Amino acid sequence: MNDSTEIQVKQTGRGAEIHSYNYEHSEKKHIGTINGVVYEKGNIGILRMVGNRYEPSICMMLAELEAVESAGAQFLRCIKGKTTYSVSLADFRMFGEPYHNSFYGNQLRVPVIRFATIEATKKRNKRTDNPVKQIAKMILPRQIDMFGGGE
Repeated sequence: MNDSTEIQVKQTGRGAEIHSYNYEHSEKKHIGTINGVVYEKGNIGILRMVGNRYEPSICMMLAELEAVESAGAQFLRCIKGKTTYSVSLADFRMFGEPYHNSFYGNQLRVPVIRFATIEATKKRNKRTDNPVKQIAKMILPRQIDMFGGGE
């Protein structure tokens, strides 16, 4: 089972690389890169079934999430083929549901409907790697018109 001691952050010229033990290959693997405030993971797997229901989701180990947050990342960008999924790490935590994987341990699972999706992978640049930070807010119920007119 994975724990926080198995996540390593290595500073490189391109940003910070995140490494973790991969149980399928029995060795440490590069699992993502932090460039600016964006943590990017390539060639991700999408969880298709949760229990007995179909709900495509993206999972991240809790230790990995804590490591990238402490390294300064604020956004997550995941690439699967030619599709890019993006979400703020604050939203990832807010919408994440606990999930246990027998190989990787405790994770957070977020349905892909919570991610912004782009059907093409674009070249990286400073503008896309460092988007404007937005704070996640709960939507409040609409206020009823005082005179009953409403819309």
